[in-house]
Amino acid sequence: MPPHVVIDKDMPTAGLLAQVLVVRCGNHLPLYRQKRIFERAGLVIPQSTPGEWGSVCGVGLQRLIDALCEALLQQGVVHADETSVQMGFGSFSQGARAARPGRNPATGEGIKIAAAKTVKFTAGKAFRDAVNGA
Repeated sequence: MPPHVVIDKDMPTAGLLAQVLVVRCGNHLPLYRQKRIFERAGLVIPQSTPGEWGSVCGVGLQRLIDALCEALLQQGVVHADETSVQMGFGSFSQGARAARPGRNPATGEGIKIAAAKTVKFTAGKAFRDAVNGA
């Protein structure tokens, strides 16, 4: 697959995929409303197509997330920025996601999704109290 092709046998650019995913997940704009925006711009994209794009991107991004989590969990200390954090913020630990059956969004074929490592966050008492206004 050429480097500029994000989804094999499909036409979306990386920018379009990023826009659809950020607006859907970050701005909580449903796909049917995005479809109307595209139509006003003269683009006819079936409502199911961005959903399929999101599924395919999610599978691809999972590898990146797994690699980042593995790298973070191997570190004794993680520096993020200069923001101060109250003691009792919480703790991170490694979890596991069991293997499970899934479905290939492009073909509908049943597949086996491999087990994966996950990152778990447990909020500390001070953080929970701050969030809950206690």
